[in-house]
This record gives sequence, C-alpha cells and structure tokens, in this order.
Amino acid sequence: MDILFPVFAMVLITFAVGPLILSTRVRSVREGVVRIEYYEIFRGGEPPADVLKTTRHLSNLYEAPLLFYVACLLAFSLHMDNTLMVGLAWAYVAARLVHTMIHLTYNRVFHRLTAFSVSQIILLVMWILLFIEVI
Repeated sequence: MDILFPVFAMVLITFAVGPLILSTRVRSVREGVVRIEYYEIFRGGEPPADVLKTTRHLSNLYEAPLLFYVACLLAFSLHMDNTLMVGLAWAYVAARLVHTMIHLTYNRVFHRLTAFSVSQIILLVMWILLFIEVI
C-alpha cells in the first residue's frame, strides 16, 4: 500500500504543471505575442518559448512516467511493495521533480538530462526487480 504514495505524488507533479501552461498561454495572449485563435488548432503563429516548454513538459509527464505507474501497480499486485521498491519509487519521483524544476525554470540541458537519466535508471532497476520476481 505504501507504494501508492509515490504514485500519488507523481500524479500531483503532473497536475501541477497544468496551471503553469494556462498562465503562460494567457500571458502570451495578453502580451500580444500570439492571438487567442492560435490556441484553437495551434496554427497561425509561433508561441513563445515558455508556452512551448511547459506544453512539452506536460506531454512528457504523460509519456515517460507511464512505465513508472505500471511498475508500481505490478509491484503492488505482486506484493512486491517492499521497502526497496517503495524507496525506488520515491527516488524516481524525486528525480522527476528535479527534472521538472530544472526544465520549467533555468532549463540547463545537461542538468535536465542528468535528472532525466537518473529517473530512467531508477525505473529500469524497478523493472529488473519485477522481472526477477516473476521469473
């Protein structure tokens, strides 16, 4: 059951980016960078970098963490939600939070890549442990 807490934390990170997207889009229209019609079908101009960045980041939060959610659900259903797996889940969430903070603030590519890579390695370890348990 403890493994559901990091899952919930990851969900909160994902939903926290939504209001950022809204605020960057509203600001882009208010400042006249793009017309509101741009957001109807995302054509007719080039949005500012902060709009692109937050939108891409939210998309990433629905892509990469999918394997995390599945791994946690498998661990829970296989009764593998032990201290190691829960610790790895929290480590994954921490790495993704760092990745989010870097990407949505100063956005240094090497720092962002490092945080993302750490999260991927943690996720791979989780899947290896799950695979070992199943075989």
